[in-house]
Amino acid sequence: MSFNSDLAFGNIYEKKLVEIIPNDSYIIKKGYFPDYDIEITNGEIKTTYEVKADRYTYKTGNVAIEFECNNSPSGITTTNADYYAYFVIKPYNLFELYIIPTDIIKNKIEIQEYKKILLGGDNKKSKMYIMDLNNFIQYKFQNN
Repeated sequence: MSFNSDLAFGNIYEKKLVEIIPNDSYIIKKGYFPDYDIEITNGEIKTTYEVKADRYTYKTGNVAIEFECNNSPSGITTTNADYYAYFVIKPYNLFELYIIPTDIIKNKIEIQEYKKILLGGDNKKSKMYIMDLNNFIQYKFQNN
């Protein structure tokens, strides 16, 4: 897929997150904002999210966490988000959602709790840590 179609796909799941997470208000960042994608306010609490939607995790059991693009820091390296909202996309428009504290991901990277580093994205210009989804099973969102 192209960058633009990937962006449109991601935008769908940003909107889906604000439908799922209880909120009084929200701001979805547009354009290039490395800090975070969404700020959700619920009462007095503001929480920021980096939103990712992955079509392959359900097949591979792996989570891809970008850390560099075009030889510049990106993704987990530059985000200030409180949480990664990681959508595991399944067939028939089904999905699982994992709300993972960003600090947990950064800690797992620091202690090298990842399988490998891969190139990916458009023209393989991104570097990603590949991690086992089972490392984050306790962060699976249960929508009651």
